[in-house]
Amino acid sequence: EVFTASVSHLLSGISQIERDTFSDQKSEALRWKEDPHAEVPFIRGLAEARGITMEVLVEKIIIKAAIYQEALALALGTKHKAEDEVGL
Repeated sequence: EVFTASVSHLLSGISQIERDTFSDQKSEALRWKEDPHAEVPFIRGLAEARGITMEVLVEKIIIKAAIYQEALALALGTKHKAEDEVGL
C-alpha cells in the first residue's frame, strides 16, 4: 500500500492505455536519437499530431522516462527494504 501510494502521483491523470505505450515511446526515442532515419512510427505520429519536431519530442520522452525510472527505483527500493525488514 505504501509503495502504491508513493508512485500513484507519478501516474495520476495518465490512462492505462497511455502507460502501456511508455516502453515503446522510450525505445523509439532512443532508436531515433541514434539514427534520425530509423522507423519510429508511433512517436513520429505523436510529433505530427502535436505539431512539434522529432528533436523536441524525443528529448521530452527521454527526460520523462529518466524521471519516472528514478522515482520508480526509489519507491521500489523502499518497498523492498521494508519487505526485507519484515522477513519477506
